[in-house]
Amino acid sequence: MDAASLSVRPHRFLAEAHVLIATELLKCITGQVLVHSDTGSVIVKADDVSNLAQHYYDQGKEKHKILVSSYHTLLSFSYNNAVEC
Repeated sequence: MDAASLSVRPHRFLAEAHVLIATELLKCITGQVLVHSDTGSVIVKADDVSNLAQHYYDQGKEKHKILVSSYHTLLSFSYNNAVEC
């Protein structure tokens, strides 16, 4: 794996994390309060679950668009700077 690929790897993981969080939030029962299993503290109020899922989904989608653009830029740069044999 080259250095350019490694530079976008963390961004890919972040985009995937946002989508995974949204997916898990959408699995919750509608109207259910999310609480921390150890402390019992409220993490997300029932009314906010779907909004938070939408927020994480939108963020993941935006980060994915940026990632695709970065890959395109890297490929263009690599292609334009290729050494001919």
